[in-house]
Parts: sequence; structure tokens; C-alpha cells
Amino acid sequence: MAPRTLLLPALFACACNTDVQVTPTENLSPVVHIVAPADQTTFLEGEPIELVGTVLDNNGQDDLHTVTWSSTVDPGLAAMDAFPDADGQSMLSVTLTPGTHLIQLSALDQGGLSDADSITVFVEQAQQEPEADITSPDNWAGFFTDQVVNLVGLVGDVQQDPDTLDIVWTATHTSSGATQIISQLPAAQDGTVTARWTDEREEGGWVIGLTVIDEDDNEQECLILAVIEHDDGQEYALLSPVDQVEQD
Repeated sequence: MAPRTLLLPALFACACNTDVQVTPTENLSPVVHIVAPADQTTFLEGEPIELVGTVLDNNGQDDLHTVTWSSTVDPGLAAMDAFPDADGQSMLSVTLTPGTHLIQLSALDQGGLSDADSITVFVEQAQQEPEADITSPDNWAGFFTDQVVNLVGLVGDVQQDPDTLDIVWTATHTSSGATQIISQLPAAQDGTVTARWTDEREEGGWVIGLTVIDEDDNEQECLILAVIEHDDGQEYALLSPVDQVEQD
């Protein structure tokens, strides 16, 4: 019996691609928010200010490249270490220069995406004294005993409106020490203060004073010298410090 030939079907190898294609993770921008202080908050010079913000990155905190606090008045703020902790909190305790500050917290990630948040804070000078200046009459001006003396001054305060300041005009005789309160009328809204000195007064020298007091009891005083003459025209002149030195 002739041997039988077994025909095996052809086997075709099936090539399989085992490479796994991974879709790149989309780079997302960081998210920045200033928690404290509140916008438009006012501080005094030297008062500690707690800057608190959150900086989060949905690609992971390791994706953050830089985190910076900045101020439009104090450029040195940008050099301080502001990188957030593991919970995304960025904190700085600072004192700022008096002025109006635009405070910004900004973040930049490794892919170049960024976000920022900003607030405005005001820093006022601490224990700021008010200002006072007598603009009329001039220092060493002369008047007659029966003459009305019109007084004009200018006052101001960085922490309150001029018309809320306490104002006192006084006159003190240089020899007898007698003192008169001329006026306590408030200033106008622009800071102008006026008074009329009509009281009877001795001949000789008088120190006219303009005193301004703010709501914190800080005060400032401006003084000038006035010479009051006899009705007969005889003048009681006062010696300036320079004249006194020359006489001596």
C-alpha cells in the first residue's frame, strides 16, 4: 500500500503589535487665589501684614516653576520665598512702606502657563502729626492797638479730613504772659482756617499761635510774632534772634 501523504494546511503567522500608545497629559494652568488680607484693607506703618494665598496645579504641585508675591511700592517683596506648602498655601509676614500697594500673587508652571490674583492695600504713616501753617499775617508784622487783625492759616492731616480737626488760635503777650483765645472755629474742607483778632490788647510783642489737634490727640503748632503799636505811632519793636546776637 502506497504511503499516504498528509497535507497540512499552511499556517500563517499573525503579527501582533504589542506597543501601548499613551496620550500625553494635558498641561493645565495653575490656579491662584489671595485669601488674606481682604481687598482695600488699611494698615498702619510698621504693622505686620499676613499675606496668605492658595496656589494649586492640577498637574501636581511639582509642576509649579515659580510662585511670587509682588508690590507696586516695595519691589523687594518679589525676592521673598513664597513657594507653597504641600497643601498649596503660600504665606508671608511683611511690613510695607506707606502708600497704596497693588499686591499680586502669581504662579508659573513648568509648561509656561500662569495665573495671578491681586488686591489693593493702603499703608498709612503711624502717629502722623497734623500740619499747621499761618499764611497771614507775615512774621513780625505790625498793627495798631485798635486794628482788627485778620488771621489765615492752613491745616491738614493724612488720616482725617481737615474740617474734623480741632483748631485753636491764641495770642500771648511776650512780656506779661497774658493769653487770649482768639478763635476755635473749625477749618474749611480744603484746610483753610480764618479768625479775626478784635480783643483789647496791650502794646508790645505778641506771639500768635495756630494749634491743630487730630482725633488721636496728636498736635502741631505754628507761631509768628506780631508787634502792636501805640496809637501815637510809637512802635514796640522786637529783636529777632539775629539782631540779639549782633547787639550782644
